[in-house]
Amino acid sequence: MAHVSAEDYIDRFYNTYAQKRIRCTIDDLRVAEMVAWPLTRPDICVTSDEAAVTILASEEGIKKLEIAGAQIVHPLVKVTGSLWVLA
Repeated sequence: MAHVSAEDYIDRFYNTYAQKRIRCTIDDLRVAEMVAWPLTRPDICVTSDEAAVTILASEEGIKKLEIAGAQIVHPLVKVTGSLWVLA
């Protein structure tokens, strides 16, 4: 996650319209103030940023989420594969 955030900070640093134009390395992210594990302050978007979330869970995990009060609002999908590429 820190790698993704650091890459985003590089992109934002060169965007004159970005709200958080700071240089932030993976090391900076790891030692920053913890907000809610594993997220640190620089990982959290400013209020005007858009955000989305995808939760990957087993059927058992989804049942636990529903028991805890989560409302599943989008249709469930089955993940049939994944790929991780480091450039």
